[in-house]
Amino acid sequence: MDNWSYNYNDISNSLKYREIRVIFDNEKKYNISPYGQNHFNIYYSLILYSEKGSVLDFGDSPSSSLRFHFLNDEENQKLIFKNLTFKNYRGITEIKDHLINFSVGKDKNDISVEFENCNFIDINGYLLNIEITVKQSVTDSPQVLFKNSLNLVDGRVPRINADSFLVKYENCTFENVSSVAIAHYGVVIYDNCHFIRGNGFYEFPSSLICAPSYLSKVTIMNSVIEDTNLTTNKPFFIISEATLR
Repeated sequence: MDNWSYNYNDISNSLKYREIRVIFDNEKKYNISPYGQNHFNIYYSLILYSEKGSVLDFGDSPSSSLRFHFLNDEENQKLIFKNLTFKNYRGITEIKDHLINFSVGKDKNDISVEFENCNFIDINGYLLNIEITVKQSVTDSPQVLFKNSLNLVDGRVPRINADSFLVKYENCTFENVSSVAIAHYGVVIYDNCHFIRGNGFYEFPSSLICAPSYLSKVTIMNSVIEDTNLTTNKPFFIISEATLR
């Protein structure tokens, strides 16, 4: 097993000059160290890729989370994860800790974070946290796209204007998750998704989606919800001033 954080922690320097592709060995397991400096500065674009599904093991530690920082005014920056399995992340508190963190020091929403054919196994905590303030919307494309991914659990959509940030799930499966989303701000779209055996979580007011703000919009289309546990007497959705369709 390799230690990915130590082996690839120098890629931030290279990101200043060109698009970087990090190719993982097929079906190999990489440990994410809780003691590494797991911060990566993105100037252009970064692609993390495995042909047959390498595993990134976070060692059941909240300190092993990854942090990516979009820094300059380069247009159309991308961060792409493809054919990877994220495994064994355990936050101190499930409602506060995040597996992957993004910060965006830009005024425009022309960034793209994509997860394609990725699996998430034994993730205890939020999947994403995105720190961004957008002043200008220049694209209708998703800023975050999950495509053909499994076992997702997502947290809060960023605190920004509803017309400026879009998170889209396409052909994804949510299984045995505590909650799908708390959408305070932004637009969330679920297209051709499958929600199986959701079980709710005592900290959340709803079993699947909570959208408590007029700055949020949630769209579910061509999707299936089945075998979801409502023994906590909580509804599927809580919508307050938001739009659900």
